[in-house]
Amino acid sequence: MVLVMIVTLYTSRVVLNVLGIEEYGIYNVVGGIVVLFTFLNSAMASATQRFLAFDIGAENHNSLVRTFISVLIIHIVIGLVIILLCETVGIWYLQEKLQFPREKISSVKFIFQLSILSVFISVVQVPFHSLIIAYERMKVYAYLGIFEVVLKLLIVYLLTYFSMDKLKLYSLLTTLSTAVVFLVYAIYCRVQFAAVFSFRRLSLDFKKFKILLSYSGWNLFGNLAAMSRVQGHNLLLNDFYGPKVNAAYSVTLQVQNALNLFVNNIQLAISPQIIKKYAQNDISNVLKLIFQGARYCFFMMFLLLVPIYVNMEYILKKWLVLVPEYTVNFSRLCLIIILIDSLSGPIMTGIQATGKIKKYQMLVGLLLFFNLPLSYFLLLIFKEPIVVFCTSITISVLALFFRLYFLKSTLNVSIFSFCKDLFIRIFLTILLTLAAGYFLNTFFAEKSGLRVLYTICLIFCMIVNVLIFAMKKEEKNTIMKKINKVRYE
Repeated sequence: MVLVMIVTLYTSRVVLNVLGIEEYGIYNVVGGIVVLFTFLNSAMASATQRFLAFDIGAENHNSLVRTFISVLIIHIVIGLVIILLCETVGIWYLQEKLQFPREKISSVKFIFQLSILSVFISVVQVPFHSLIIAYERMKVYAYLGIFEVVLKLLIVYLLTYFSMDKLKLYSLLTTLSTAVVFLVYAIYCRVQFAAVFSFRRLSLDFKKFKILLSYSGWNLFGNLAAMSRVQGHNLLLNDFYGPKVNAAYSVTLQVQNALNLFVNNIQLAISPQIIKKYAQNDISNVLKLIFQGARYCFFMMFLLLVPIYVNMEYILKKWLVLVPEYTVNFSRLCLIIILIDSLSGPIMTGIQATGKIKKYQMLVGLLLFFNLPLSYFLLLIFKEPIVVFCTSITISVLALFFRLYFLKSTLNVSIFSFCKDLFIRIFLTILLTLAAGYFLNTFFAEKSGLRVLYTICLIFCMIVNVLIFAMKKEEKNTIMKKINKVRYE
């Protein structure tokens, strides 16, 4: 994970330097138009992971095979629908609404078409990716992640080596990289899970199609709402401020994607277990995994994000030669969103595992969708781009409590127990960390050359707080046993 994050951040820096702030902003906002239409795929992706893991947990091989062929066909159809939408609605928005220097029209159209192809490939890859996660082949998933970042490094090298139009070259190399990664996923799954590909002996299960489409249909609105927060804000900022602010937003998304690798990998390890335990009707362990998952995700991200938040300006200046305006504030606010959302992941998996998602998606999706109109309204009033992140923070907090309500209604979870187990620990840890940070900042205020020592002291205080307040007694005992085992070996 660390290697992937470092390489992701490094390649973002080089690409920004090679393309320049304006062209980097153009590339990301044009690609964002295409990505906006992937809400169709996002809705189906969560259904794919849920049903594959459920069939594996229930040890129903025939159902697993039918599920896989069904989701593969559905994803191909979704990919074709996305192409249709991009070549109609997307082209219209590109030509009529998008702000960019008109002398770049040739490059913009080239990027747009290659972005469509990349998204189609990524959509068809989802069933293969989900199969690896459902079987909990986490080492393979990690190796494939490393392979992807190696390709990113190769793209960066080729981008600096060739002298042709950098914007077009970067788009072409990124699309080729996506195609290569898809082939590796497909070949691995075909070899390692050969039994799943025995669908030639089975007829198409239209009942399975109906179940999958019904489930993903309710996910559709929620995923469109979540997508509107990311890509909708990107388009709003383009409409109000142009591609230079898009560059700052795009850098922030790179930071977000790199840091989300940590929390996503934790959640990927937990999610299949939650779904499999539910398939086995082991509700007590389902709740245990949800509680533990939310706590582990939050405090691991807390330890990672707070030092980054404090040193954000310094980090960005060291990471990027060119730091677009607003990037520091955007990135700091983005870290708060990541921390809040880290609590929601296991809760969402628990709700998705039950299959009772109709009301959940309608209400939470409506709340998330409110991000876009509220941001537009606040941009008109305050005329400050950071309001889109302030809106997201507020909505993320409200969405967390909505999710807790639905977790209670679907799995009969005690909200009081959840708050006692998690929120009190979070409150105490954050309060004492703020106190420690204030004291350390006062002590080191006049000593600008001691930034590293300040950060080390802050991290030490945070670790002590997490060990004392965030971890349960049995978890502390487990850690001590492992430390003693390593010490005496």
